[in-house]
Amino acid sequence: MKQGGWTCKRCGRQFANANQNHSCKPPVPIATHFEGRPPWMRTAFDAIANKLGKAIRVDGVAKGIHFAARSTFAGIITTKEKMRIEFLLDRVVKSPRVFKIEKLGPTRIAHHVELTDAGGADAELIDWRKRSRDGHS
Repeated sequence: MKQGGWTCKRCGRQFANANQNHSCKPPVPIATHFEGRPPWMRTAFDAIANKLGKAIRVDGVAKGIHFAARSTFAGIITTKEKMRIEFLLDRVVKSPRVFKIEKLGPTRIAHHVELTDAGGADAELIDWRKRSRDGHS
């Protein structure tokens, strides 16, 4: 995984920019987010993470898992039955799979997808996340 350009001395997390704003809480091991969850969630996570390439950082944080290249471009939150996937694009993607869209800025639009089985970690979802990583729509 790609290493950030700055490491916070308080929490040990790595970031692209010196003194980057963040919650400054200690990292949470990725495996912690899958404890007590259905096994398909870890399978789906691994499929997504492995297809995004090695030039990304995967950070376990208190509320979920962040994916970052230069900055955070996507995240995952696990619940008892669902895995919520969020990714940022510069335009709205219209799909019945996207249950929520948030406009965070003119070119930062968050898309939310819920998975209920490993089959949801398919080529379409991985493509959206790759485009998010690369900063394209």
